[in-house]
Amino acid sequence: MELQGNQNNMACFLQPEAARAIDVIRYGVITVTPKTRVYQALACIVDLNISGLPVVDEQMRLAGVITEKDLLSLLYEKQSTRGFVETYMKSDIVSFETDTSLEEICQCLLNHSFRRVPIILRGKVISVISRTDLLRVNLHKFVAPEQMYGANSHASLPAWQVMKKSLITVRPDSPLSEAIALMADYSLSGLPVTDGKIHLVGMITEKDVMPYFYNRQTPPTMVRDLMTADIVTFGPNDSIIEICECLIENQFRRVPIVKDGALIGLISRADVIRYILKNIARVSQFRAAQVVQQMIWRP
Repeated sequence: MELQGNQNNMACFLQPEAARAIDVIRYGVITVTPKTRVYQALACIVDLNISGLPVVDEQMRLAGVITEKDLLSLLYEKQSTRGFVETYMKSDIVSFETDTSLEEICQCLLNHSFRRVPIILRGKVISVISRTDLLRVNLHKFVAPEQMYGANSHASLPAWQVMKKSLITVRPDSPLSEAIALMADYSLSGLPVTDGKIHLVGMITEKDVMPYFYNRQTPPTMVRDLMTADIVTFGPNDSIIEICECLIENQFRRVPIVKDGALIGLISRADVIRYILKNIARVSQFRAAQVVQQMIWRP
């Protein structure tokens, strides 16, 4: 099996003005070849929870499609996954060019049983568009006014839903070598610094210690000597959206979550990415509200 392009199931974010396939496609597509073994295609469809895979030749030209329905039928009738994709794929399939209107693609997906269509550029498969992609693009049309303009439009996205609770921390009087070893062992960019009551007093990061790697200056010995005490924190009920915007606008990769001065969690950029990918509809709803509000208040 050949995985072409991005192997992640990347989300298609809100685009209210999208009108053509090229406006919403995700470049990079997972494909198989006619000579891919059936069990490999099956594993891909099951692991990625997708309804089908484009079948392409060595030049990425579309040769067919194999679907979960085809594979289900094979398993039910033969209780076997032997053979190659070319034996079970469909060759007579519908595809669209990148300049095709989304309305035309939508009508096609309404009129047929398949859930996704390949998108072609210069004769090569570059992406697919699914019914779910069209749901995401059109979500803003179904958001009620009170959801669009309400003051608490993102109150249902609290930080506690995302934060990591199992934390590795150090104390101000911990040896600096201990903090460095923890960051190295666990591939962490930084560590919270807490007192004996788990109250947050600072952060120590890889960047704080890097100036001492390749010079002759004697490095400090304690965490307190290099930690940053003035740090940005959030509460457990603060919005994930606000945290996302903070992590975009600043250089640090994670923020502590604090309640009554005590550290209760951490949220990193990667944590927010994972949350968005799993909750794209709710995030898109909030982004829709932002777009409309910007239109209203635009001078």
